[in-house]
Amino acid sequence: MKIPTLRSILLLSCCLFALGGCASSGLPEPNIDYMAAFDFSKFKTFAYLPRKGGPAQATVLSDMEIERMHRAFARALTAKGMVFVEDREQADILASWHLVTQEQTNVRSYNSTSFYRCWRCGPAVSDVSVRQYTRGTLIFDLVDSELRKSVWRGVMQSKIEDKRRAEGQQERFNAIATTMLKNYPPR
Repeated sequence: MKIPTLRSILLLSCCLFALGGCASSGLPEPNIDYMAAFDFSKFKTFAYLPRKGGPAQATVLSDMEIERMHRAFARALTAKGMVFVEDREQADILASWHLVTQEQTNVRSYNSTSFYRCWRCGPAVSDVSVRQYTRGTLIFDLVDSELRKSVWRGVMQSKIEDKRRAEGQQERFNAIATTMLKNYPPR
């Protein structure tokens, strides 16, 4: 298994926030799953679960990006009427997020006409286009602090762009978190 490079993860961050997609915000629609019979109205406070990972995980995201993502999800949950608490023991629900990247290959083949002195005079030529890219997945979980089980999950996937822009990164993270949580709590 190939460990994602810092460049790949940083590109993922930017891509997730700058994509053109299906949603009116220009972001991909998240896939949402939750416990249907669960009473989400009882959640008033939240805290973050501690981040897991060793040295390989530490090179994936910078501390600044982790903090920006925490702020973005805290902002989105606060907009839903929840209150952030530092002490996990005092929280009704625990929030957790992580990024997963995977290298992908896109192969396309098509026929084209070679051009000599006239239109379609030459033989047909097969062309093959091979492109490498990184697909990123952002996963956000809400874990019931009593059950110690995930009760709500949002997943967003996107292709990572090659260029990373630091300007406006917090705003892009905010847009992702807002899009991810737009249908929380489930109705």
